[in-house]
Amino acid sequence: MTRLIFTIGMKMIPVLLGWYLYELTGSKLALGMLGLSEVIPAILFALPAGVKVDTSAKKSLIKKCISGYIIILIMMLYVISEYSLFKDSITFTQYLIFILVGLTGWLRAYISPSFSAIIAQLVPQDSLVQAAS
Repeated sequence: MTRLIFTIGMKMIPVLLGWYLYELTGSKLALGMLGLSEVIPAILFALPAGVKVDTSAKKSLIKKCISGYIIILIMMLYVISEYSLFKDSITFTQYLIFILVGLTGWLRAYISPSFSAIIAQLVPQDSLVQAAS
């Protein structure tokens, strides 16, 4: 269930942020930069994250990543809300969104291998193929 909620959040939030960012700036380049700001940290931290996942407790790492993701989402909600102190500065708001999305890419580098690795610990050996799919 946690993985389903996380997956829905990971799919929907970039779409909503992209829509918001395009309404804010009207720039297609900003949409491309939004995608890059998530992909670059995910790729850069993929190898160190794999090593960390292999050497740490997967359940605790998943809890930390989900907690971090929730904190980042709350910060994103504040940045794009009408109560934000940054709402008057479009450029600063745009950079804050890029930074926060970059942090989610960094978390994604850690949580994706954690979910994959913990499945092998939770499911019996004969059901592992079905659980992985």
